[in-house]
Amino acid sequence: MKKNILYLVAFMSMIFVACNPLKDEINNIKPVAADKTVVLTLANADYGLLPAGNYARTGFYFATTADANDFISVILNKKYPQLGDGTKANISYNSMPAQVKPADSLITNNPNPLTYTVTDADYSATNGNNNKNFTTAKSLEFLSKKYPAAVNNQLSILTYAYFESGSTTSAGVPAVDTFIFLNGQWVKAYTVSQAQYISAGKLVLFNFGAADEPNLAGYFSVFLGSDASVTAKAKLGDVKYVAFDYFASSKTYRRIKPLIFDGIKWVSKPVSLGPLAFLRKKGTWIPDPTVYYTLIKADFSVLDKSGVATDAAIANAVTFASFDITGGANNWTESQITAALILILKTKYASAPVDETVLYKITYGLFKSGVTPTVKTFAKTSTGFVLVPES
Repeated sequence: MKKNILYLVAFMSMIFVACNPLKDEINNIKPVAADKTVVLTLANADYGLLPAGNYARTGFYFATTADANDFISVILNKKYPQLGDGTKANISYNSMPAQVKPADSLITNNPNPLTYTVTDADYSATNGNNNKNFTTAKSLEFLSKKYPAAVNNQLSILTYAYFESGSTTSAGVPAVDTFIFLNGQWVKAYTVSQAQYISAGKLVLFNFGAADEPNLAGYFSVFLGSDASVTAKAKLGDVKYVAFDYFASSKTYRRIKPLIFDGIKWVSKPVSLGPLAFLRKKGTWIPDPTVYYTLIKADFSVLDKSGVATDAAIANAVTFASFDITGGANNWTESQITAALILILKTKYASAPVDETVLYKITYGLFKSGVTPTVKTFAKTSTGFVLVPES
């Protein structure tokens, strides 16, 4: 009788398991391992996961990195709620469309923009010395004081002597530049030169018209890409406001066309930015709090007289901003390097909260036959920074 009861219990258990669709569904979920990284470029459908009314839901872009961090977390929590803590994600997203529409600024017949020629008194008042020129920073400072009531999308055409260390002569060069007032501050535009108009086939009249509209982005991309002062600093997602003269109805206007750098060329449409890093922590997606830092020469000064290695080794590290592992008089051991990095972290991130889940990935140089970039990972515990062994 006892055996029959046991058989009955086993049989009923089999029926319950076989009829439990929820358990079947749970068993079918295969979470990504905690050390897995999700790599994703957001598609239009992903933006649709945001709450109704969010501008990115229909625009398919984020206006700022802060917005991207906030809203991508929302998307990930809806798209990948089943993934385990420790899972990482690298997410690329669309930049804000390059759009700005200042009112047409008439520069013939009835001058409309704030057109001004800087005087010696202006230079003196702004620079505080006898230099009769403006750097870009000083020109922006001057405009802020000159036009305190400027409104959004307002243009200013400034005639002045332009000086920039390493770019112009010490006296500066004559310049007629365009500035646009955007979101509470003046921005220097990239003004098309006569030589650039000529290169686009405008041999006599240095302006564009209606027939040139389809080609303007292409022209301006070439102008920007051929200018060494622009290409040397261009970063993915950078925006350049190109100022140009436009002829229509017997009048000449100064107009602005914004372009975004997509990593290769300048375009008028959104580009893919990122990736931004995210982490699954305590059941939710958050911007990855991992601190990534590469040591610079100044960081090594804290090692002086610290005793973490021999005096010769420390002096060498402070001088060359790397750790010598050649085995000679300046040699560092692994434990000494770890102690040195902890001392640097203790100084640099003195106010960092205790949180063992936040990792500090520190890149430093090891010198042998040359300098090799190397990474160690640390976390801040209740006793201070400690080395986290690589898994």
